[in-house]
Amino acid sequence: MGQIARSELKGKIKAIVFTGSKTPLSCVIDGVQFSSGCTMGKGNISVKDDFIAKASFSSVEGSIEIELREDVKHDIDSTMSHETEEQIALSIHRASADSMFLIKRAP
Repeated sequence: MGQIARSELKGKIKAIVFTGSKTPLSCVIDGVQFSSGCTMGKGNISVKDDFIAKASFSSVEGSIEIELREDVKHDIDSTMSHETEEQIALSIHRASADSMFLIKRAP
């Protein structure tokens, strides 16, 4: 999510992550921090307790909202185990952004 935002928004980016703070969904926060450069320490990321795998990013250039597709979330939830986690992570890494996410752009 953060990588997509970084490629489309320039300058300082702010993020809102809608996962809440309970694992495993909250792990999205780590990914957003790592890939976007937004961090709790810098204060340019916040977390809302909506329990949705979604993040919103904004800069002076516009905004973008990125949400994990429901079918992808279902596939992850139904197949994830300690034995399959590496294989699932690799397939996610190789997937296109459009096959993983619903992306809404705003000027």
